[in-house]
Amino acid sequence: MLDYTVLQRITNNLWNYEPEKDDIEEKVLLSLSYINLYKLSIEDMRNSEDIFNKIEDNIFSKGRNDDLLTIDRSNLSKSDVYLLLLYYRFLNHKNIKELENYVNEIQEDIININLEDLKFINFQILYFVYKRTLDIRYKNKILEVIEEKLDSIDDYQFYILLYLLTRNSDYLAPAYTLVEPITDLSKDETLDFYIWQISGFDENYYPVSLGLRRHILENMINELNSAQALFLASSFALGEIDRWRKDIFGDYTPIINENLEILIDPMNNIGILGRTRGFHKKIGQRGLLYFGKVCEKPEQSLGHFGRDVYIDCVKPHVIFICGHRGSGKSYTMGVIAEELAKTQVGIGTIIVDPMGIFWSMKFPNWTEKEIEGLKKWNIKPKSFRDSVKVFVPLGYYNSCSEATRDEAFSLLPSELTADDWCYTFDIDRFSPRGILIEKAINLVKEGYTDEFGIPVPRMGDFFTLQDIIDCIQDSRMLNSKSKGFNIRTRRAVVSRLQIAKDWGIFSNTGTKLSEISVPNQISVIDVSFLDEDLRSLIIGILSRKILKERLKISRRRDAAKVDMNIQTEAGINEIPVTWLLIDEAHLLIPNKGKTAASEPLIQYAKLGRKPGCGLILVTQQPAATNSQILSQLDILLSHLLTYKSDITALVSRIPGDIPKEIDKTRFFRSMAVGSGIIADESINTSRCFTLRIRPRSSQHAGRESLPKIIDSMEEPVLPPELTEESADSMTEEVGESASEDSIESEDFIEVVSGETSDLVDINAESEDAVSASPEQITEINLEMDTSDNQKIEKIQDVVIDLPLQALKAYNKRFLTYRFYQFLFSFKERAYSTDISEEITEEPSKFLKKAISFLNNKRFNLDQIHHQTELPVILFQKQDIKLAITASKSKSKNVGTLIAVTTDNNKLDDLKKLLEEIKSVSYLEI
Repeated sequence: MLDYTVLQRITNNLWNYEPEKDDIEEKVLLSLSYINLYKLSIEDMRNSEDIFNKIEDNIFSKGRNDDLLTIDRSNLSKSDVYLLLLYYRFLNHKNIKELENYVNEIQEDIININLEDLKFINFQILYFVYKRTLDIRYKNKILEVIEEKLDSIDDYQFYILLYLLTRNSDYLAPAYTLVEPITDLSKDETLDFYIWQISGFDENYYPVSLGLRRHILENMINELNSAQALFLASSFALGEIDRWRKDIFGDYTPIINENLEILIDPMNNIGILGRTRGFHKKIGQRGLLYFGKVCEKPEQSLGHFGRDVYIDCVKPHVIFICGHRGSGKSYTMGVIAEELAKTQVGIGTIIVDPMGIFWSMKFPNWTEKEIEGLKKWNIKPKSFRDSVKVFVPLGYYNSCSEATRDEAFSLLPSELTADDWCYTFDIDRFSPRGILIEKAINLVKEGYTDEFGIPVPRMGDFFTLQDIIDCIQDSRMLNSKSKGFNIRTRRAVVSRLQIAKDWGIFSNTGTKLSEISVPNQISVIDVSFLDEDLRSLIIGILSRKILKERLKISRRRDAAKVDMNIQTEAGINEIPVTWLLIDEAHLLIPNKGKTAASEPLIQYAKLGRKPGCGLILVTQQPAATNSQILSQLDILLSHLLTYKSDITALVSRIPGDIPKEIDKTRFFRSMAVGSGIIADESINTSRCFTLRIRPRSSQHAGRESLPKIIDSMEEPVLPPELTEESADSMTEEVGESASEDSIESEDFIEVVSGETSDLVDINAESEDAVSASPEQITEINLEMDTSDNQKIEKIQDVVIDLPLQALKAYNKRFLTYRFYQFLFSFKERAYSTDISEEITEEPSKFLKKAISFLNNKRFNLDQIHHQTELPVILFQKQDIKLAITASKSKSKNVGTLIAVTTDNNKLDDLKKLLEEIKSVSYLEI
């Protein structure tokens, strides 16, 4: 949809457009567009003074009467309506006494306008006056005339105006009947467009439909050659930005007024981090990773709000990502991994996965909510099966499902140093045990003499665990009573080495580094089966090997520049520029103490830039992460943080300036999930800013586990008769996401615990009907036969021992998935809303009240389900379907309503139904 390239094009065309000298309508529409431009202004566009000067040049130039353009009250034209709208919008931003007096005069005079001839623009101008003044006289005048003549009106515009005036969606039904669809648009979309148009292109009525918005963009972008087209285009831009705020940023848009400067690509108007202007000019857009969008804005302008942000990957960076548990850290690392897989610049990417979640990159995103989000970002679900290879420790390979593994991973014992063994065994490096390990390794490498004087040959750099054990047990030197180690020390070390054989990470061959670091491959090292000490050991060895190999390659290439005899072609086992991505970094490189990974990772960060060793560290505790490695970072992203110590540690490491709005503990604690503060050390970035991370196109397996009763409802279980149809529609809707890559799980069958639902048709006779007492029937006051009321009285309170939020989620999922066929059986496109709130009454009493209330609202009671896990009431009314349930925990009661309609304009009213049911009393019913 809208991006900064389109926005720049609209503003440039608008700024350079010259209206016809005597064409009043052109001047008015152009001035309305200038007001839109003022709202859209960014730092390097037009300043407000220039914009308002242009408007004043138009409305105060010679018109029909002297200076100020005036409205012909005796014979209103379309340009008069838009002129009043212009004056209203202008006065919202600038106070001119002469103009204000004139507008007040017009308002008092226009109440007497003749409406009998049903000239629509007369009604429209009254509507604009009412919206401005909220004076009920204008509203009543419109309603009196239209309602009196409603039977003879066959113009959809009047019904739309009634809807705008009253927000009663019943007026949209006749409008829908009368409207003729615009070419390539449905009737629904056409109606949405006309509502927006008649409202004066008010952004509050900007269409939601992606198809309609795409149609507007495609049809206007090459036609920016008239004042009318420019007014539509600038209104479209304002509407799109409002949709950004709601659909993409979830209404999380911090107001930050300090000027932001970032490197902008002049071709695509994208923001770039981690790259200098000169380097970008040299290589262009190659090697850029799409990261997200700027989600902050200044109070009075657009700033960089919504601008796409990319990160450089051509040069190796040290990127630090932090945030509280559940704030989106691992998800963000997955986004970077996806981009590294897509960019295809020959980088080898290695993810050290302590939670066992990154295997899911092999599958397209199947999460329903995220698929909707991907559409709004114009991203498609995608599998990275061809780019991702999952390595599982050798000893655990056979215990993993085939979907989550590709290759076994193992280390050569000879790759471990004495320090590695000491850290892993938690042995003091300079204790007798630590010294014994060091001496044994050296003896195995160089050769030694056993107790019988027989020489044991040198093993060099390739030896096994058993070789070390044999050396400790057989070496004459190590067993010497005068110069060797006592038997307890030797036994202690041997017993630990024997245990190490069962760790499942060693073999006599080991996995070659060239199999792990492969150009354009994402290698996932799944260490979730291992203890922290073993994870540290693997990461330490891996980072040391990568750095060593890349330093060797870098030195050879540097030497080749001065010595023509040195070959620079890549050898068969040579590894590419490598990025190492590590989650839970605070456990591997703690600020206090050391692990087997500490020193290797610090060296990797310090020395890795020149040889091409990129590093991404992810942690939930920045304060607990080693300060030496934090001093090497050049790009930082922080999600939500809660602890002051973490916030303080982070703020001290942010490269660049920090705006006063961000430099507060409260700001870090209030960030939305998926948003973050980002900064880099580039001179092109003036300060840190807030960013919304783009959604994952592959599946994310890192969500928090919920109780089984909730977790098993992750995907809908549809009735058998819908299964085939739903699969087809899913394929149609999301393309790749419903392909053979999709995952099935037996757990999804267990939507809820309990027996199979007994559907109770309210028109069927009940064999076990129980008579309801007269008092109860009177209380709920239903106009139904006795058998219906008997079924209602069977509704019982259901107790589910879950926290309040989990109970709300359970209710919603139960209604959606168990009654999917009823709710979503419309042939036309349907819109839905769900509301789940705490209620004061017992669930059974609440549901009985809901039945009575909705009956009075002319909803038809369709079905009662009182033998399902939760009691459910189903209603219908024309193009609306409702499902309602209620349940209770030990201390709270929850009511839940799901409404589905084919009329998008009715959603706002439907959202209020649950609150209305809650607030109404039996006496009112």
